[in-house]
Amino acid sequence: MAKDAALKTQAGLIGGMVVIYLANNASVLIWNYPFLYCWGQSPASRLYLDWGLPTLYLAAAYIIWRLLRRQLTHAFVGVLVVILIMELPRIFDMMFRLGGSCHG
Repeated sequence: MAKDAALKTQAGLIGGMVVIYLANNASVLIWNYPFLYCWGQSPASRLYLDWGLPTLYLAAAYIIWRLLRRQLTHAFVGVLVVILIMELPRIFDMMFRLGGSCHG
């Protein structure tokens, strides 16, 4: 029973995110206004500027620690995390801006 409820909740969350993303796409097509990008740009950039560099340092320390322990698989996962963190602003821009503009 609890497992079914968790699956329903997860399916609802995924469905809600898809609906919001499709609404963002429709907003760009109709009004050229990507509301997800425009509304989320300020808090996301603030979070990235405050936490991006310390997270990179933490990931680099994790990679070095795993390499010293000769755990190459974990070190490779750390490298993937570093690449994801460095590319995050560009990925979000590509996913949510969709060629629209926040200025009208």
